[in-house]
Amino acid sequence: MSPPALQRSDTFASYWSDAGEIGATFDLHAVAKPFMKMLHHRQARETIKARSHERLTKDYLSVLTSYLRFKYLFLDTRVLVLEELLARSKRDASEAELIAAALLPDEGVIEHLLQCSKMKLVVLARELMDALGSETGSEGQASSGLSRKRSSTSYSQPDWDAQLSASTSTTSFSRTSSLPLPERASSTDSLASLISLAQAQSSSDGIEWDSDEAVELVGDQPDLHADLVALLDSDDATVCARAWFGLSYISDTLTGAREVVNSGALHYAVRDLAKFREGECVQWTCLVMGNVAHHRSTLGSILDEPAILERLVELASHRIAAIRRSAILALHNITRWREGVQAIFALGILDKVHVEREEDAGILYWTARLLGNLAKYASKHERRQLRVHIQRILEHSLSDKRVLKAATIAMRTTAGSCRQDSREDEEVA
Repeated sequence: MSPPALQRSDTFASYWSDAGEIGATFDLHAVAKPFMKMLHHRQARETIKARSHERLTKDYLSVLTSYLRFKYLFLDTRVLVLEELLARSKRDASEAELIAAALLPDEGVIEHLLQCSKMKLVVLARELMDALGSETGSEGQASSGLSRKRSSTSYSQPDWDAQLSASTSTTSFSRTSSLPLPERASSTDSLASLISLAQAQSSSDGIEWDSDEAVELVGDQPDLHADLVALLDSDDATVCARAWFGLSYISDTLTGAREVVNSGALHYAVRDLAKFREGECVQWTCLVMGNVAHHRSTLGSILDEPAILERLVELASHRIAAIRRSAILALHNITRWREGVQAIFALGILDKVHVEREEDAGILYWTARLLGNLAKYASKHERRQLRVHIQRILEHSLSDKRVLKAATIAMRTTAGSCRQDSREDEEVA
């Protein structure tokens, strides 16, 4: 008896098999990478939740630290792991010793986190190192090694490199450090010397300083913030980037934002946004502009600089994700106010927003928030365009609840504005 004839069902698998007709194709990597990141994030979250009440073991610690080394991860995944390590290091001294012993031999992980452009990772990494140092004690090998790596650096480099190093030390301060300043730090002489070195044309070899002490002095001595702005006169893009980095912290409050405006820093912002096409200088400049625009009393200074607004809109579609994120965040803050929305709409912002190929969940989130702000004061025609963009975000971000929520709120805002228009039309009729 002959075997039954092969019956090929019309399934998804058979349609896309080699026997199927050749049709439209797409880049599998565009789907695979975000999906892989999502799976890793879910696995990390479930693992941490399941072991939250268990003692830390070497095997479990090895799993956690592997997330800090892996390339294809969401920012939120690394944040989740660092928060878990930080909580355990504060809770138990023996676990802190174990974490320190695991991180110390691998210099690349901590160095990468401390030099990362994503400020949330930098802050958490510094907090973790503070916690490890305080819990394990300065006598321990892991603690002393981490302390040396974090706090002091010796330079015997060319003059321009020493200038750059001094600039970095005076600007990259963190507000999260709880370490008390030494008595000698109450004087501004140390910081003044560093600023002089950063601006000097020549310097000595073998200079050594404590970067944490220097950067904390910046925050404690407002009179020296003007010297920080003076570093923007440098022709070196990286020196300017570190200065903008420091100003991003100063401008985080209303008082600081006013100080940045009054210092004349926006003049340098116009120059740097036009001069540099990419790099950290552009990224941090955008963040400072966003901080200034966050407050209505200082927003006008941004709106009075059309060149800044035009460049921010252009950077919203930049090829580098970190710059796109900074520009979109700045635009979000500008559009919190009606006059900001009008200015940004006039520059054709909707033609610069592209979400189809966007893989960064953070960018999609802030784009959704930006579109929601625009919807509050948009015309009927503009709202139709907004709905198209928001719908694309909804279709593109089914796996990220945070992005979905922001996009849903933006869509609801658009619909609410439409209903308001309908009521106004009825009243006119």
